[in-house]
Amino acid sequence: MAGPLALLVLGLAAAAVGLAGASRAFSRRPADAALAAGTLAIAYLFAPVHVLGWLGRLDRPTLFGTLAAIAIAVLGPTLARPAPRTELVRTARAIVELATSGLRMAGRTHPVAVLGVVSLLGLCVYTAGLSYLAPSTTWDGLLYHEATVGFALQHHGFRWLGLEGLNPFMAQVDGFPHLVESLSLVLVAAWDRRVIELPPSFLLPLCLVALYVTTRRFVASRGLSLAFAAAATLIPALVLQLRSTLVDVGFATFFAASLAWVGRPRPRPAELWMLGLSLGLLGASKVTGVFAVPVLGAVALLSLARDRERSRLAAHAAGAALLVVALMGPTYARNVARTGNPLWPARLEVAGWSLEGRIDLVDMNLPTEVALARVYSLGPRGQQRASARSDGYGHAPPLLVPLLALAGLARAIRRAGSRERAARLLLALTLPMIAYLFVSPARQWARLNLHVVIALFLLAAYGVAGARRATLGHLAAALLVLGGLGSISWSQPAWSVTPASAWQLARMSPLERVVNGADEWRPPLDASSPERGAGTWPVAMTRAAALARERDLGPGARVVVARTRFVGLLWNERFDDVVEWLDPRSLPPEAWIAEAERRGAVWVVVRPVTPLARALHRAPGWTPLGRIAREVDSDLAFRSPSASERAPRPPP
Repeated sequence: MAGPLALLVLGLAAAAVGLAGASRAFSRRPADAALAAGTLAIAYLFAPVHVLGWLGRLDRPTLFGTLAAIAIAVLGPTLARPAPRTELVRTARAIVELATSGLRMAGRTHPVAVLGVVSLLGLCVYTAGLSYLAPSTTWDGLLYHEATVGFALQHHGFRWLGLEGLNPFMAQVDGFPHLVESLSLVLVAAWDRRVIELPPSFLLPLCLVALYVTTRRFVASRGLSLAFAAAATLIPALVLQLRSTLVDVGFATFFAASLAWVGRPRPRPAELWMLGLSLGLLGASKVTGVFAVPVLGAVALLSLARDRERSRLAAHAAGAALLVVALMGPTYARNVARTGNPLWPARLEVAGWSLEGRIDLVDMNLPTEVALARVYSLGPRGQQRASARSDGYGHAPPLLVPLLALAGLARAIRRAGSRERAARLLLALTLPMIAYLFVSPARQWARLNLHVVIALFLLAAYGVAGARRATLGHLAAALLVLGGLGSISWSQPAWSVTPASAWQLARMSPLERVVNGADEWRPPLDASSPERGAGTWPVAMTRAAALARERDLGPGARVVVARTRFVGLLWNERFDDVVEWLDPRSLPPEAWIAEAERRGAVWVVVRPVTPLARALHRAPGWTPLGRIAREVDSDLAFRSPSASERAPRPPP
């Protein structure tokens, strides 16, 4: 029970810290309080990992000691004095009352909004349960997201690895920001691998709150705002990333949160600090933040420069800007120091200006007619990769949102000409994001353009709100929410585990779930799906390899790797074994094997049909364990002679 109890305490502490912080500034504004509390709760989990990771002090005792100290420092004064304690309780009650009364009101005016919210929350709870029951199977996750968690725990921080020779995707571990992986890390440290995919399931509801607060800034109707917020969060590009370690839900969440705080009239210091925190988390979530953060920051500064009380707020604005730099800056600064490319490992060419890297960000776009056909087609029925759905925008949004956004754009331009502040702000926030489509690395992939999607939904809601007849708003909201649910149904998103299989997994022991999970229970892809290939997804560990991993690789056990694709598979459930690279080009096969033995390897992992693999088959005492994944050309694992002589450790 240690793992579940630790996770429960961690969740309660995060919620309490978030509420305590929000109650100090937003107790009379429940929607803002809910957004602030959620953002502060995420920051509470992320900040210690971020600071300790860059200091090289990221071990489990120090991490949880720091989290405990922060909780005591925040909650102690709040609970010890009557007035702050009363404000905390009042804030919590106001948030609950807002949620219940808002849903009741929406049920009368926009019942489809209630359907959208309830469906989204249900999907988040359901996928959280699947994340616990079944091993992770996401291609990108096992390529490098989970490796980011594993190496950070192994090296007690975000050490520069330089392991592109092991796997080209290791460059992402070094060069990409780590917000969502840091959230996964703190959950894994509290329990084990079973909760590594939980972050999207609790980030997406916060994204819904952020979108609602943002839309309400420009749309008077609470029901319409809630309906459009729900519709935006129900697109496949977001929902299909539940039960994964992909980071785009985090990016969308803090992009929407930043929009909620930018350019408020007569801003208070707390609002500026929340803007700084949201922008910092946005920049720490995904490399696309390098575009979004400066744009939103510039809008915020221009808005503040026009404020009569700007001199009083200057110190707070400067502090918020420093917070942004502290949260997102270390990764990009190290990239410059190591490679000269702040966006490492991305390679980028824009207007004659280029950055050299390993990942091409300019050649993933399809021809325009092909991309449009892909976006506006139904797409193949059945499960596809969460990272590359052909209909990630959904079916209804491409048909409705651009037209409604054009109406919203026309309305905003007309009102901006009359010097309406909200209309001018809306244009400043949305037009740069829409312009991003001209430099997008892949316009057909919704997950790479979520800031564009959110901007278009915001303009669409504004356009509908200006219609003479409220019927248009009701109809548009209904079509978008129902269309989102229809797109999800069309995708058949079992999240690699069918409901019947989930029930069977729930009756297994933890070890049985590890061994039988995705290998046994993943549903087949639709035969017509273009994503159907040579076992490319989901990534499933073989039964034999999963069982051997949990029995052989205890705390500190060493896995020496020559080459492997899915590095994330090599850490045990507790993420407490050690994975290291030994370049197969550096030594002849026999010498490589001897060096692995000298290092105390329990396992070695090599590519098949190589001189090294053949040498291991011939080497005395080395036990072949077979393929580690169910791919035809999967890497091969071998148990060392010394490990073969020892009794296996007890199963978890």
